[in-house]
Amino acid sequence: MRIGKSVCFNIKDCQVIKQSDPSLMQIEYEKHLKAYELGIKSNLFKVPKIYDYDKERGILKMEYFSNIQRFDTISNPSNELVTKIAQSLSYIHENLLLTNKISSSSINEFGIKYKTFIHGDFNGHNVCIDRQDGNIIILDWQTAPFHGGQATYESRLFDLIWFATYNLRVPKKKDLNFFKTIGLSKLFIKSYLEATKDEIDTTYLYNYAKNFILSQLQYKKKITKTKIKEKLFLKYSIFLNLLFLKQLKKIYG
Repeated sequence: MRIGKSVCFNIKDCQVIKQSDPSLMQIEYEKHLKAYELGIKSNLFKVPKIYDYDKERGILKMEYFSNIQRFDTISNPSNELVTKIAQSLSYIHENLLLTNKISSSSINEFGIKYKTFIHGDFNGHNVCIDRQDGNIIILDWQTAPFHGGQATYESRLFDLIWFATYNLRVPKKKDLNFFKTIGLSKLFIKSYLEATKDEIDTTYLYNYAKNFILSQLQYKKKITKTKIKEKLFLKYSIFLNLLFLKQLKKIYG
């Protein structure tokens, strides 16, 4: 299965085989390996075990979880689950250490304070739940292709807002209860701020979220096609994001 232009996934013999640009995969391999160790140490989350890595071809073979559900498909996630995901992200930011500090100019546009090593694509698609034991499974440790795929060292607020706004940017039918959807996003941010050791300026947080959201909405307007369903979900996404920003301003602005 091909994801975008440069990433290909395949499932074979109960393993996930991921192939990408070798230079990007080398960065992801180190990040994934360190994250796997953090998952074991913290007991907050799991990361697929790596079985093999082909540096020259950019191929990573890793553990396959057969019974997981993406967070963005869960119809009614509990407050406890959202809080634990926030705690997991905070733990990653506090403890992930990599060899190289690589930044992205497109990410830096949102803000440059509170730099740390990041996941880079922490969203409701890559954060999953194991249906058997309820464990949090965190996948895909390559920074979002939209931002070049290389960045490792950015503002911790990027991961925070990327996840908090994911269901607002890509809403599904389950997100039509906007009080619940926005409430979970606010809970995620609140739980993260309570878990993190850094004292984060909440006015700066609000401004970062504002810059991020307005940029994403502008991009979504450009790529949305003419189909009625897509236009309706774009309008709803705009509504969700602007209402979320308004509520964030009351709390943190």
